[in-house]
Amino acid sequence: MDTSRKYHRTLHAQISMGTTSDDSFMPDGYVAYFAGLAGLVLT
Repeated sequence: MDTSRKYHRTLHAQISMGTTSDDSFMPDGYVAYFAGLAGLVLT
């Protein structure tokens, strides 16, 4: 039985360098929403 799992693809910011045509991008307003939060922890 195969128990391995794939992780979801990471969304790229619109200004990310080195992206390719098959990359997924953050929708408009995505970064602005998080920038407006009182606190944010990035890991």
